[in-house]
Order: sequence, then C-alpha cells, then structure tokens
Amino acid sequence: MRMMLNNIYKLFILVLCSYLMGVSNEGMSYSLTIDKKEIKDDDVIIKLKAEIDIEKGYYIQSCDPELSLSPTSFEWFDSSVFINLGHMIEPKPELKYDKSLDMNIGKHYNDMELIQRVIPKDNILPGEYNLSGEFLYQICDSTRCIPYYDEINFIVKISDYNNYEGSLWDKVYGMLGSFFVAFIAGLIAIITPCVFPMIPMTVAFFAKGSKKATKDSIKQGLIFGLSIIVIFMVVGILFSFVFGAADLANQMATSAIANIIFAIIFLVFAISFFGYFEIQIPTKFLNKINKKADGGGLIGTFFMALTLVLVSFSCTAPIVGTVMIDAVSGDIIKPIIVMLGFSLAFAIPFSLFAIFPSWLENLPQSGGWLNSVKIVLGFLELALCIKFLSMPDQAYHWGLLSREVFLFIWIIIFAAMGFYLIGLIKFKNDSDGPISFGFVRLSLTVITFSFCIYMGYGLYGKSVPALAGIIPPYKSSEKTIGDCSDTIKYSDILHLPHGLKGYFDYDEGKSCALSLDKPLFLDFTGHACFNCRRMEENVWVDSTVKQILEEDYIIIALYVDDKTSLSEESEYKTIGKKNFNFQVDQFNSNAQPFYVLLDPRDGKLLIEPKAYDTNIESFIEFLDIGKDEYYVK
Repeated sequence: MRMMLNNIYKLFILVLCSYLMGVSNEGMSYSLTIDKKEIKDDDVIIKLKAEIDIEKGYYIQSCDPELSLSPTSFEWFDSSVFINLGHMIEPKPELKYDKSLDMNIGKHYNDMELIQRVIPKDNILPGEYNLSGEFLYQICDSTRCIPYYDEINFIVKISDYNNYEGSLWDKVYGMLGSFFVAFIAGLIAIITPCVFPMIPMTVAFFAKGSKKATKDSIKQGLIFGLSIIVIFMVVGILFSFVFGAADLANQMATSAIANIIFAIIFLVFAISFFGYFEIQIPTKFLNKINKKADGGGLIGTFFMALTLVLVSFSCTAPIVGTVMIDAVSGDIIKPIIVMLGFSLAFAIPFSLFAIFPSWLENLPQSGGWLNSVKIVLGFLELALCIKFLSMPDQAYHWGLLSREVFLFIWIIIFAAMGFYLIGLIKFKNDSDGPISFGFVRLSLTVITFSFCIYMGYGLYGKSVPALAGIIPPYKSSEKTIGDCSDTIKYSDILHLPHGLKGYFDYDEGKSCALSLDKPLFLDFTGHACFNCRRMEENVWVDSTVKQILEEDYIIIALYVDDKTSLSEESEYKTIGKKNFNFQVDQFNSNAQPFYVLLDPRDGKLLIEPKAYDTNIESFIEFLDIGKDEYYVK
C-alpha cells in the first residue's frame, strides 16, 4: 500500500564539510558546496553545487554533450558506492554556431550555478565514505580554450534512518488530530445536563453503598467502560462502511442535498440545545433495555452501559453527529478512530468513579452551569449550520454566502453567545438567579468577543489565516488571467489566490506550458478542502513561493468537487468529476491538496507529488527540484 511504510530503514546523509573548495583560474573562479540531503523517488540524494564567477570576455562550455565537444562535468573515480544521476543541471546556455565544427556550441558568459546529484547504491552499508572525482571544464576567450581537471574530495557519513513517506505522516497526523478532537468532544459530552447527573446514579448501581474500591467494583467498572467503547465503536464501524468510499465522500463534501441536510441537522441540534425540545429514544424501548440491565452479571453491565448511552442521547447525539459528519472524508478508518476517541473520553470518568466511589464527593454540584454548557454548544451548532451551507454555495457558485456575508453571520452568532455568557440573553431553561462569573465563564467570554473582533478584520478584506478553510476564500473582483491569454476557461467562476496567474483546464494550461517552455504545477484542490486553504494562506503567500510559481511554472488549479456542468459530449457530468477521475487514474491519489510537477512535453513526473505540508522551506525545495529536473532534460 502506497500510504503505508515504504522501506522503513532508509539512508540519511550527513555531510561533514559543507564548504569543499574554492578555486581561482584566469577568467573564472568557483566554489563547491554540498547542499542538504534530498529525497526523490524514495532514494537519498547528495546535491553537489558549483557556484561559478565568470569574468568579462570569458566563457565556459555547456554541460550538454550535444552542445559541446568538451562538456563541463563531474567525473567520479569510484562507482562502487555512488551512482551518477544524469547530466549536470545548468542554466540555459547561449547557442553560438561554430563553422569549423558545423554545430551549435552552448556557452555560459555570466555567473552561474551548476548542480549535480549523486545517489548511494541500494546495498551500501552504514559508514564513512570518500566521494572523490574531477571537475572537468574549459575556460575560453575569443582566441583559445584552456582545459582544467580539478580534483575534488569530500566525506559523507551514511547511517540508518527511519524515513516514513510524507503521505503516511500526513495521514497519521490527520488521524491523531481527529482522535483528539473527538476525545475533547467526549469530555464535553460528560458535562452536559443529560450525562453529568448520571455519574452518581451509575456509581450507586455498582458500589451498592460502599465508598471504597472493591474487587467487584473494579471488575464491573472496567467492563462498564469497555461496553461504552464497544457501543460507540459499532456506530463508527457502521459509518465507515456507509461513508468510507472516497468518491461518495468527495461527492457528499459539496453535494447540495447532503450539505443542506447536514445544515438542517445542525440547526435541529442547536434548537434542541437551546432547550425548545429534546431528542429522545422511545420510552418503551428504554424500559426494555433497562430491565435487561437489572439482570446483573456481564450482560447486565453491558445493558447498563447501553441504557446510559440511550438515556443521554439527547445531549450526546448532537455532539457525536458533529464529529462523525466531520469524519466523512473517504477514509474507512477515520470514523472508527473518531468514535474511539469520543468513547474513550466518555467512558473513562464513569469507569473511574465506579471503581473509586469516594471521588464523587469532589464532583461539583449540578446546577445552572450545566444548561449553560448546552446553550454554548447550541451556538456552535448554529455556526456549523452556516459552515455546511457555504460548501455547496461555493461548489455550485450560487453567490449567496460570500466571504463577507459568511463572516457577518458568524459575528452575529458569536456576539450573541458572548451576550449570553454575560447574562444579557436568557433561554427558557436558564436559572433565574444571578450569573456567577468564574474563571471558565470569564475566559470564554473574553475569547468569544476577541474572536468576533478577529473576524471583523476579515470583513475589510484582511487576511484571517486562523479561519482558512472554514470561511469562503477571498475572491478578487478581477478575473484570473493566464500567461498565454487573458481569456481562459472557467475564470468567471474559479479563482487563484493572491492574484496568481493560471488555468483551470488541463489541456489549456498544458498548451500554454509547451508554448512558453515551462513545467506544469498541477494543484488538485477543492472548494470543501480545508487543508488546501491552509496551504494557500500559510505557504503560497510566502514571497519566494509566490515568485517561483509566477515565474517558473504554469499553474493549473483542478477543482475535484466543482459542480459546473460540462458539455453533453463529455463523458463526465461536471468539472469536478472530470478532475477527480484524472487525479485517481493518472496519479493513484484521491486526497487533496495534491501537488504534481509535470513535464508537459512527455507528461512525466519531475519529482514525486507532494501532499499537505506547511513547511515553507520544504515546499520551496520541492519546486526547485522540479524546475531543475525540467531544464536538465
């Protein structure tokens, strides 16, 4: 499996001397350095760089054997350890026709940089190795060429290195993030009015009047907690089978019907949390389950756990529904991981209090604060309702929830939550007494109003990177233009961030790349892609990244979830369907963001594609290697 480990033990190269040598000859001087290690096609690569200063009136010849009788190159003495990778990478030389040779000669007149990559052989053992060879070049003027053969030596240390594929780490980090979000959601569920009062009732069932831990209480407490986890995990497994298909999840992410249904669900959850009705399991069904719990033993303990889950359904259903809908991402494991995190957090307090009944004395008393927790969750559910409505709005280009409208509605929602926290707004189940401003309530009030102020900056067109991927992206009033034409397909509905030029159709962008002799930067993205917006707001915004994309690549943004209809002649119904199938068929990937550097001349990869990675230096290196590989061909 590509996403799993690919050769756990890799080779990591530590260069012992970064500055190798500096040489000065008549007409030219240079220095050789070793750049940091690179990984390409799962191999560790050393990059040797020659920075050359050429004096006026002199030149050196090209590295390309077809453009020179004496190409500039590195030659290695020992081929048993390292492999030479292709030609030198050089700037584009000036071509001068030589009558006596009847051929074009490539010449470099200006300061330049040459790069050579070498790779250790697969069977090389850890240790220190000497990489030695010669730097071959000619310094020429209008009358003569003088050849040079400079010896070069440097030492590298090769050691075992556990190198996991970036895509796997991205997946692992994503899973861990989902797990901890669900874990926190489980802890929040504990302090809701439907669950918190159940703790002493459950403990009384197991402790039977004793305040000390006994063998029976420990056994039953553990079985009780495990039963809760099993019940929630079953829900997660069912979700994974129903929503685990990548194509289904991709369609649902921006489907108008699915997102409107989700929005209605969250609206219902919000109204329920506000206290206007309760989501309940039928009483007859609850009574039947409760009778089985009275039977005692292992089965009785399991049904006691099931009773708890069902009785607390009115509070846990909205929270579980929130984290599970968020888990619908085409990954069959994610819903299971989410429910594991939620159920673990939910089960631990019940098990601990069942084992140690005396801890109950330290629990805070039930009161109005429990209802406040529900109300705050109701405001959050209301905000999520707007979030889900914005997804199809972007994919179908309805134009109802622009960035400014979205932010304005969210400011109203969170401002109302702040006013509730300070007591200016009341709900039907709130206590009539004065509000007690403890540390938690006061801190949450300050955070809420600060968040409203932060969103206010976005109303005036300023960047709010913390909300990238949540709120609709900023869209300039000007259409996106391309490097070859100001009129490009879909530029009336699709946009590139930060004023970048580019295309939204592969064939159109490829045609431009061929005409300008530039490599392609394919950006597989989506309207509902949270990490895509994070990359654009945190990586693409970097001045160096932006400059490389503008000057050295032809950008093609391929939206995999756009619902714009294609012509009847097309085998695909929408732009998104066409781009999604292109990504899966050509690159065996269905996740976004997914960045591909491609040679438009033969359609081959210049470097292994890159997924979500907010390390700016890593992204710059990715772009630089792709550019170098393109021009060496």
